[in-house]
Amino acid sequence: MGLDFAGLSELKFQGWRWPARLRAGMTFGGELRRTMLDQTLSAQRQHRVLGVESVSTPAGSFDAWHVEVIDQAPGRAEPQSGDVWVKSGVGLVRLLQPTAVGTLRLELADVTLGHE
Repeated sequence: MGLDFAGLSELKFQGWRWPARLRAGMTFGGELRRTMLDQTLSAQRQHRVLGVESVSTPAGSFDAWHVEVIDQAPGRAEPQSGDVWVKSGVGLVRLLQPTAVGTLRLELADVTLGHE
């Protein structure tokens, strides 16, 4: 069974930025607005930096910041949480997001550093 990513190229995030430097224990957040397929959703998003961890992906191994992400959408009783691992100079290397049908796992498949 495959995933249908039709329209995913139109996914836009607004109103939320990451700090230039992360440190263990820091928290940050704001309102996240995302538009996909002409529908805009908003949520209050909070991040908590847990620390640096070694992460292995198909693109290689990285010492990356582990950040817990918690979204509270209007009208939803329970917040949604997930985890991301980010590496300075690379970006997102792993994402784990629980869903109604299991855990969504995205990992970096390839990385090219510098100019070709």
